[in-house]
Amino acid sequence: MTQNFERTQEIIETLRADIDFELDDSLAKIVNGLPESYFRSFSNLDLLKPLKALLALRICNLDDEILLRSEDQRHLTVVANQNYPGQLAGILKQLPDDVPLLGARVFTSKDHDFIIDLFEFKMDSTEQPPANDDDVQDLVEDVSKATGKSIDVITDFVSHYDRHNRILKYPEQVAEQFLAFGEIEHSRDVAVRWNQVAESSMVQLTVSLGSSTGKHVFMRSAEFLGEQKLDIERAWLDDIFPPDDSFHVAIASFLVDVNGKLDLNFDLVATELESYIKAGFQPTLL
Repeated sequence: MTQNFERTQEIIETLRADIDFELDDSLAKIVNGLPESYFRSFSNLDLLKPLKALLALRICNLDDEILLRSEDQRHLTVVANQNYPGQLAGILKQLPDDVPLLGARVFTSKDHDFIIDLFEFKMDSTEQPPANDDDVQDLVEDVSKATGKSIDVITDFVSHYDRHNRILKYPEQVAEQFLAFGEIEHSRDVAVRWNQVAESSMVQLTVSLGSSTGKHVFMRSAEFLGEQKLDIERAWLDDIFPPDDSFHVAIASFLVDVNGKLDLNFDLVATELESYIKAGFQPTLL
């Protein structure tokens, strides 16, 4: 018994010393490698679990993906110690089909060597915590200023979001989605907007599609970008009209790095992406 105890203690101390040697350096690289938007998107408590999982992958030098489920099953976080074109599409194919995908937030490290992806699924309304009406009103006012549209118009638009969707914290993203929605509001077709991000090698593509699921829009877009060998720096998805509405819209935005591909014609890329999504379109039965 004494011999076993001593051996156990020796192994524990050896492992602890080995891990401590790598811990600070690995943690610093992870934290410094994340974009600022990651820290603005989550509470400190929500931040910790994905970072712990990523740290474990780093210390063990594993390229696996780790799936982390929240206790209420509303959120699924995927972390991986690698990053490559087409990765997001592969992850989306593994997500469950029996629960509607309400939204997603995808983050790639600054040096492109790891990812943290959050997927948010729709809960029954009886399970949701109360929403803060003051925060929503502030959002409406900010989006109204950004788009030049009236408070009433923006209030009506925002009312179609799930009240607990995390995008309601970000007026600039809601404003972009409002503009994207305007392009298909009457046609119910697919539309792709794009714009060059100032003073960077980034281009943002925003896809909107009526009467479809968020998962379909997100996956088809991710598949197309993967085939084009475009690195996704960040991405976000929102299914802004609840499934019980007569018409809802799924909107996905992708921030892609075009460094080395600045000669790409993004008008053509947008047109080809629209065609790609239409080719695989299966309308939801509402």
